Amino acid sequence: AFINIMKGCDKFCSYCIVPFTRGREKSRKLQEIKKDVERLVGHAGIQEVMLLGQNVNSFGKENKESFADLIIALEEIKGLEIVRYTTSHPYDVTPEMINIHRHAKKLAPHLHLPVQSGSNTVLKRMLRQYSVEHYLSLIAQLKDANPHMIITSDIIAGFPNETEMEHQETLQLLKKAKFDSIFSYAFSIRRGTKAARMQDILTDDIRGKRLREIQLLQLEIQEQSRKEMIGKTYKVLVDGQSDMKGIKKWKGRTPCNRLIHFMPTAPEENLIWNWVEVKVTSATAL
Repeated sequence: AFINIMKGCDKFCSYCIVPFTRGREKSRKLQEIKKDVERLVGHAGIQEVMLLGQNVNSFGKENKESFADLIIALEEIKGLEIVRYTTSHPYDVTPEMINIHRHAKKLAPHLHLPVQSGSNTVLKRMLRQYSVEHYLSLIAQLKDANPHMIITSDIIAGFPNETEMEHQETLQLLKKAKFDSIFSYAFSIRRGTKAARMQDILTDDIRGKRLREIQLLQLEIQEQSRKEMIGKTYKVLVDGQSDMKGIKKWKGRTPCNRLIHFMPTAPEENLIWNWVEVKVTSATAL
């Protein structure tokens, strides 16, 4: 189940329209969310929840609550197996939030942490409020808290007036961070944002070329991380079937959010919403 825990955003990044379309941050009350999850677990058999917000790690500020408080409260719900969340802003990743990944047993070892660029000068123009060095230190702290932690991210290629050197700095960040996967996009204008008013020398061809370079490098990184899964066994919640080259397989996600397709030992068995252990025999970069 997907659970909205807050709406809006207070960050006003120069490329983003969200604060103008969805308003400022407003959190739901912790106990209200907990009751929703208890109802879903008790009456609908939900075993995994995804907490949603534009910036979930700033949850609860106006109510004198915190995201870590919410995770601790959800840990108490019997029958709930996995808690996931998205999306987070690096500026609001606190030591308390990092520490909760050390102790919470139901919290998935996965954090989607959009970096957007590997260049400090571009990050400044984006109004992102952190540096590359700070971002990398957060990754190190999170992996210290939980060695199984994986990080996924967002990258914007060709932000207005991005130089070739700034683009190369983003490629260097990919090599250092070794993201498990990324969502990557060529910059596009959102009317009403500060970035839309910037005079820009880049062409769509340049943006497309840089995006392809980012994606090709990321595929190389992912290919290596997926190979490391081969031979390991994972417990997954089966969420449906897939048709791969005419062969029907079941599918589910590992705790760290990687998708696995598999053949059941009993072909006629209905595995939907069951937990199964699967051993990885082969892997692709995607």
